[in-house]
Amino acid sequence: MTTPEALITTYERWHRAGRPTQVPSKWNLQSWTKQLGQYEGFFNGLKTDRIDRKQAVQLAP
Repeated sequence: MTTPEALITTYERWHRAGRPTQVPSKWNLQSWTKQLGQYEGFFNGLKTDRIDRKQAVQLAP
């Protein structure tokens, strides 16, 4: 299997930039609570409207 040149170039650029983490994603408390109301207390405890992968992993059970 050959790795696409665009993937190699993108990886190299990311690596040279110091391997920055993902920009946090915006999420909507009302939407999540509407769908998963049993977790409303957990969602309210986040006290933020943005979350990144590192935070999600730390918060996951």
